[in-house]
Amino acid sequence: MLRLPLASGDVKCTAAAGRVELQCDRDFSAVDRARLEAAVEAFFAALD
Repeated sequence: MLRLPLASGDVKCTAAAGRVELQCDRDFSAVDRARLEAAVEAFFAALD
């Protein structure tokens, strides 16, 4: 497990085979769908 301090608060990240989970005090359902999709795409592009 990773803990990352960000300006908006701490993020807890867990990773396993085929799974990544991010937990923080943010309502991701309130984020515009296109913006969230772009963020997920950028996340995976950064890993390649």
